Amino acid sequence: MQELQRPSASTQAQADQDEFVEFFRAGDRTAGAFECVGCGYGAVVRAELPTCPVCRGSLWERSVWTPFARALNGLGERLRQ
Repeated sequence: MQELQRPSASTQAQADQDEFVEFFRAGDRTAGAFECVGCGYGAVVRAELPTCPVCRGSLWERSVWTPFARALNGLGERLRQ
């Protein structure tokens, strides 16, 4: 059996304060765009966070949401035509 080695302190990743991820639980009252930690399902919520409808997970994190992302997809292609 092969023994697992832990990385030394010099090779471990160090998280900066900017890399902090805040998690939310199903039932928390909040607003914004969220992704299920378990499966990545995305939801926009303005009330109580639900249980994930895909994997039944209850842990969420904020996602980056831009309201015009879909509208801008392929814009360069359309302008060249």
